[in-house]
Parts: sequence; C-alpha cells; structure tokens
Amino acid sequence: MAESFAYHTDLEWFNNIRNSGLKNGINFWVTDRKLNLFSGELFFMKNHKRFIGMGTVDHVENGVKIEDAWNRYGLGNGSHGLNSMIQRIKEVLGDESADKNSPITCIILNDFAPTTEVSFDEANITYFQTNKRLSPEETDRLLRLI
Repeated sequence: MAESFAYHTDLEWFNNIRNSGLKNGINFWVTDRKLNLFSGELFFMKNHKRFIGMGTVDHVENGVKIEDAWNRYGLGNGSHGLNSMIQRIKEVLGDESADKNSPITCIILNDFAPTTEVSFDEANITYFQTNKRLSPEETDRLLRLI
C-alpha cells in the first residue's frame, strides 16, 4: 500500500456530506495553502482521536473564491447554501473576515464513505492535531480496521 493523507474534519461538514448521499465531487475545503496531494490518493477524515471516513483525492484547487466553490460543488461543500458555507468557514477555519471572495483550497474527493470509527490507539497511529501524511504501514493498519 502507498502513503495516504489524513485531515481533521468538522463533524457538521461530515454529517452534511453523509446526509446528502453524495459520493463524488466532495469539496473538503481548508485555508488557502499548497498541499502535496495526488490524484487517486486515499484521504482519511479524522475528528479528535478517531478516524471517521475516507475518500480518494480527485484533485486540489488553490486560491478558489468561496462563491466559486459553492457554484461548482453546491451541497458537496458540506453546507446548505453559500451563506451557511461562509459561516462554517468562519467558525471552522477561524477566519472572521471570510466572505464570498475569500480564497480557500479545495480538496476534491470521490468515493466518500463514512467508515467504522477507529481510534488512533487501535490503529497504532501517533496522535496529530490537524493533518498528517500516513506511512504505508499506518495506511495498511487503518484499512484493516475500517
């Protein structure tokens, strides 16, 4: 198995995506920054000390205005409307100045799936706060448990 990537995930975003029934064209948005992710790479979602879902990276878009992300991905943004998305970004990313023209990075995922919840301890993965590239061994252990 190859490396994978894991990122802290807002539960409201996660539940909105899960309840939407969408599996592809999911926008996992983060602050506007460069990320070294590859098409087809496994992407795990974690919340606090447990892994809760996964998908595969389709592509990454940098410097996307929030309004453009909403127009492209709609409910795949994990919100019910543009204003709701802006509010989530303000809360989740801590950017009180966020508006429809603020840039974000969009990690576009396919094959979204909630998984059996797996703790960091169960997977023998050292805790991390925000994101981490998982080694092939860590990826294998996690996949065996979910």
